[in-house]
Amino acid sequence: MKNLATVYHLESRYAAAEPLYQRALGILERNAAQSADAAEVMGELADLYRVQRRNTEAELLYERLIPVQERLRLLGREHRELVGSLYLLAELYRQDGLYDKAEPLYRRSLAILEKEQPAEGAALARSLKTFAAMLRHMKRKPEAVALEARAKAILHGQTPG
Repeated sequence: MKNLATVYHLESRYAAAEPLYQRALGILERNAAQSADAAEVMGELADLYRVQRRNTEAELLYERLIPVQERLRLLGREHRELVGSLYLLAELYRQDGLYDKAEPLYRRSLAILEKEQPAEGAALARSLKTFAAMLRHMKRKPEAVALEARAKAILHGQTPG
C-alpha cells in the first residue's frame, strides 16, 4: 500500500495516494506505532499534505512524527529524517505567519545539521538563508545578516563564524 501510494504521490496523483497512505499508517500504528515504517509513512503523508498546501493537516502530522523520529534517533536510527521534519514544520509555520513556533524548530534543525552533518554544507547554508529571511521579515536584521554571512562562508568553503 505504501509503495503504491508513493508512486501515486510522485505522479502528483494525490487523491489516489492519500487513502493508501492513511490505510498503511492505520495498520502500522495499530501494530507498531513507534516503528521506522510508521514514521516513514507518516512523513510521506505529511509531505503529501504539504505539497497540496494543506498546511494544518501537514503540521498536525509533523507534530506527531517528530517525537517518533526523536525516539528512533535515540535508538541509533538515521537522524536525517528528523532534521527534515523539523525544518519542514518550521517552513509550514513560517508560511502561516507563526514565527514564534517556527523559530525554535529552525534553530533545532540547524543545530543538528551543524553538529552531525558538517559535510552537508549546501543544506546547512540553504537552511541558514531561509531562517535569515524569516528573521528579516520579523525586523531582526542584525541576526539575519549574521546567518547570511555564515551561509556565505559555508558555501565558499570557509569555517562559519
